[in-house]
Amino acid sequence: MGPMAPSDVSAPESNPLGQYEDDSFVRLLDRLMGNWRNPSPWFAYTISRDVWVDVEARIAERDAESALWGFKSPQLCILGPPFALRLSAPSVIFTHRNFDACVDSLAKRDEMPRAVAETIQSRYVMGIYEFSGFCAATDIPSFIMPYDELVAEPEAGVDFIISALKLEPSDLERARAIQHVRPSLRHHVGAPR
Repeated sequence: MGPMAPSDVSAPESNPLGQYEDDSFVRLLDRLMGNWRNPSPWFAYTISRDVWVDVEARIAERDAESALWGFKSPQLCILGPPFALRLSAPSVIFTHRNFDACVDSLAKRDEMPRAVAETIQSRYVMGIYEFSGFCAATDIPSFIMPYDELVAEPEAGVDFIISALKLEPSDLERARAIQHVRPSLRHHVGAPR
């Protein structure tokens, strides 16, 4: 979906395999929402039209490049609905992870107080609920990939994603996807509660 790391930085120490995020969409998401650490549920009402014009142009470029493409970012938990409205045939995979494990991971990775991490994670969780409801109301295919199941059984998790999205990867592409699931890279510091 994108290179290992943005073109202007190396892969982060917290994820040495890289984020595989599409740089151009990351920059657009940053313009739409600002810093991911301060997600606002009412941002959509204040976004200028010129930013959406840029989003629509990038989507058109991706559509012209390939019939099948994707992008990922935590910001889509909140920005998902207005993005989905601009896509021709979207499908959504929601990753589900224990709330406390997410908070612990965020606090450890970004060295922030747990209370701050809880506030950030709470806003994203509310966004996920709204986005999943939006998908149901608009008949957008959506699927849930439990994080713990993917980490425990990478092969089964990758096969679920392949099946859900009706992908046809080569054996090598499938094997590489499975190899990229690394339980050792978790930032979770305590047992799930």
